[in-house]
Amino acid sequence: MRRTIPILAVAALALGLDLPAAAGLFTVSTAMWLNFDQGTESDLVLEVPDALGGGVRTSRLVGGVHAIVTFNALDFLSPNGVNVDAAIDEIRIAGEAFEVFANIPASSTGTLCVTGDPSGAGTGHLLLPVVGWPTLTAQFHTVTFLTGSLMRFLPQGIALSADAQAPLQADLRTLFQNNLQGGPVEVQTSATGTIPDDTPFLGGSGFSLNVTLVNSFSPPPGDPLLDQCAAYF
Repeated sequence: MRRTIPILAVAALALGLDLPAAAGLFTVSTAMWLNFDQGTESDLVLEVPDALGGGVRTSRLVGGVHAIVTFNALDFLSPNGVNVDAAIDEIRIAGEAFEVFANIPASSTGTLCVTGDPSGAGTGHLLLPVVGWPTLTAQFHTVTFLTGSLMRFLPQGIALSADAQAPLQADLRTLFQNNLQGGPVEVQTSATGTIPDDTPFLGGSGFSLNVTLVNSFSPPPGDPLLDQCAAYF
């Protein structure tokens, strides 16, 4: 794409269009997966209420998210950088079980199965500046199902939302200039949120996601945890 952008700009000018007017002609939209890196641990950290013994619980996560990524090729000529929008349309994440009440097996969550909220799984925005690291803002809207004994208290799952905002130390500009064919590009980021107050046992608990993502055109690699969640994906 690096070689074609100047040609697109020249073509726009030849047609008598200024770059802002031509921008809509050069919008690029493509689908991609952002999968959890298998070589780096990604996890969910949950703050357990004092009434349940306090402390934190950690769940190792596997899986990934699918997004439709949209940007304008002419932005690569702009001194303001490149703006990239993402619509998250599928989430496949599974997490290891943990005990809500420490050392009480009956309080095990079972495998955590995380899917996208049917009303919209999330959105994201990336700014790729001319100089410096990209900046990510994202909102994730999920439904988490439990496969353990606590499932009977939460048959509809737990609706969770999380927000992420962080600089990314990854060469995403090169990735987009090569039409997303380069890589893999590794991205480390975190997101935080709060479990809804009306959720049994865990209502009001804070949580964080600490993940390392790798771009891919394939779904997340197979994993026994994902297999246990197949009915939800």
